[in-house]
Formats: sequence, C-alpha cells, structure tokens
Amino acid sequence: MKGKKVIESNISTKKKPKWLRALETQSWQAELVISGLAIFGSLQLPSLLNNLVDYCLFNFSEEYMEVFFFLFIYPYFAATILIFSFIAHLILRALWIGMLGLVSVYPNGINPDQDFFSKDYMKKFLKEYPDVNLFNKKLDDLCSTIFASSSSIAIVMIMISITLSLIIIIATFINFLFPSFNILRIVLILGGIFFLFSLFASLLNSKSLRNKLWVQKIHFPFTQLFGKIVYLFAMRPISYISMIFMTNSKSKKTSLLSLTALVSVFTFVFAILLVFPLLKKSNMTYFQQENYFSYRTNSSHIKATKYENLFPKKTTLLTPFIQSDIIDGATIKLFIPWLNREQSFADILCGEYVEDKEMTKNEKRLASTKYKVNCSNKYFEISLNGTIITDLKYYQHHHPINGTIGFLTYIPTKDCFPMENILKLKSHYKNEEGKMRETEIPFIFEGE
Repeated sequence: MKGKKVIESNISTKKKPKWLRALETQSWQAELVISGLAIFGSLQLPSLLNNLVDYCLFNFSEEYMEVFFFLFIYPYFAATILIFSFIAHLILRALWIGMLGLVSVYPNGINPDQDFFSKDYMKKFLKEYPDVNLFNKKLDDLCSTIFASSSSIAIVMIMISITLSLIIIIATFINFLFPSFNILRIVLILGGIFFLFSLFASLLNSKSLRNKLWVQKIHFPFTQLFGKIVYLFAMRPISYISMIFMTNSKSKKTSLLSLTALVSVFTFVFAILLVFPLLKKSNMTYFQQENYFSYRTNSSHIKATKYENLFPKKTTLLTPFIQSDIIDGATIKLFIPWLNREQSFADILCGEYVEDKEMTKNEKRLASTKYKVNCSNKYFEISLNGTIITDLKYYQHHHPINGTIGFLTYIPTKDCFPMENILKLKSHYKNEEGKMRETEIPFIFEGE
C-alpha cells in the first residue's frame, strides 16, 4: 500500500550467483571437514587451558586469583560445548549421508507391496513416516542448525572471557595509577556496570517500552555499541545467528527449531557433566584461597606430588616435595615452589625489596636473589617430627619441570626416626583467620 512503511528483509532480492547456490547445497561437505578438525582442536583445548591456569597461578598476585576463577569458567564451558556439539553434529551428519546412500540404492523408498506386515499396519506406518526425502531434508537442516548454534554459543562464551580479560587489564592500569584501589574491587565495579548496561538493554526491548519514541531513538545504537564492546570482532556473526533464530522462532520451521533446541539442551547438559571432571583435573580450584591454603596437607596420605620419584607424567609443582617417599641417605632434598600470590605476605614479613638503580644489571640480579633467600629463612618454618630445624641454607632454584621457580634446601637425616617420619613446613601465607599455611610430608627412613 502506498505510503505504508515496510520493513525490508536483509536477503538480497538479486538472483544469487550460481556458485553461491551450489555452495549452499553442498555446505555439508565443508561442515564435515570443519567438524572433524573442530573435534580434534576442541580435544586439545582442555590441555591448553590447564597450562594457562598454571601460568596464572604462578605469575599473578593474590588479588587476581578470585577474578581468574570466574575468567576461566567460560573457556572451559566453551571447550566442553564444542566437543559435544561437534561430535553430535558429526554423528548426525554421518547418519544423513547414510540415509542418502540408502535412498540412492532404493530410490522408491518404502515398498508397501510386501508380505512382512498387514496392509492396515503399512497404511498407518506410511502415514507416520510418509517421505524419507523429507526426513533427510529435516535431518540436513538440523545438522546445519546445530553447527551454527553450537559455534555461536562457544564464541559468545569466549568473547565474554576476553571481555573479562580486558576488564582485568583496565583494573590493573587503574591500580597502577591509584595503588590504594584494590584490583578485585575495581573488577567488581566494572563488571557491575556491564551488568547494568545489559539489564538496561533488556528493559528497552520490553513490550511496555520498545514502541515509545524516545526508546526507538536510543535502543538500536545503544545495543549495537554495547554488543561491540562485549563481543568485539565476533559481533556480526553472533548478531546474524541470534537474530535468525529469534525472528524465525514462530515460523513454519518451529518444529525444526524445537528439535534443535532439544539437541542443544541435551548437548549442554552433557557438557556440564564433562566440565566438572575437566575442572577437577585442572588446578583452577586453587585460585580460591581456601583450596590453595589447605592444598594436600594430610599426613596419612602418600600423595604422589610430594615425592619426586612418584611424580605423574604431567604434574604442576604447587606443593613442597622431597626426592623420594623412602629416604636412605644423609640428606633430604626439599624443594619449595614459589607462587607470586605469596609475595605480598613475604613483603609484610621481610619488607618490600627496593631496587638500587645505580647497580649494574648483574648486581641487581644478585641483590634480588640474596633478598629472596634471606627472606626465605624468615618466611618458612620447617620441623622434623615436631622439632623445628634451624640454620637451614636456602638456594633459589629453577626446577626442570616447567622451569618452576622456588627454593631448595637440604635437611640432615641424623635426627630421623627409623621408618616413619613427618616433615612439616609452615609458611607465612595466612588465611582470613590468620593461620599459617601448613604442608606435611610423611616419609620412610631406611638409613642408619
């Protein structure tokens, strides 16, 4: 009707090029290749994330730890969703290819003229399953939809994680300019601002507001700006995929979308079930102070990470350890890993190290090492079978496993009991109650 405004579709009215039409009809080939590669790549993600978690545990101060716990949740969920969704896609796409092959062998589909079933049964069966080609078409659409939706969900989670990383960088910069501002508090404030913006965008789209003139002026530019801040370079594909799903949710393809939603929920549930074992296998829980503080202190438990001869193939040196669970020599070699999260506690005890700018580079390195070694004598308290050991010599050491930085000391075995002994190490890393962190290492002494 003349004068009536019509919302135009974003689909071009021009005839699609022949190559594009052919590519769309053969998209399953690209999906299969990408899905196979994605499964392989997704299976490598947990190992990569574990390495990143370990790096953050060793190289960042205490105030970052709680933030990192939430930062890494999203990538782990993204990895598990990718693994399950692409495996589900590959299985369904393989079924689809098998169905196509079956139809090529039997182009007429189900043959009603047979003696296996009654005519009444076949009539009812064909009414329920009328056309195998229609089923194949729906299966094809389902595979493509799952491929797009799962990729979109994973990208959203990764983008949220990247946005959180940017917030942490901004908080660090603010803390550098204003040291009295706590990094965790800054992150919470910035995160709260993002949440309020998200809530405001949702309110603008409510039925009671979205048709008001003032809302129409700010709704689209505001959501676009906010989306670009959160999703960065992934804003356009996420927008296309989400809007296609939302705007077609009440169309004739509702059944397909419902089936896709069901498969997506099923995949998401399995992803949740898998993510907990992945998190348990990682060291992510040690971002939380309570878990790190009480890390493996059971004196009745021979834990492999406390003994170098029992180390698993892949291990992270988060706890002090000795050379063996059975000692028969004159000394016990004790290695104590050093995590930067403990530095603030060491600074309180020993005073913060001040670099002398007039020293040469080598002199600065020697002075820094000397400060750390001297501080170790105050920071650590080591006892053997309840007796505190004094006059221990500490050495700074880079362990061959992942180049872990820590301190090495040698304890004489002359005061060991025959057979069962307990080495206890206390550090000035304290919990909220002011209690020192303890680690107990039981061992057997077979020497004379």
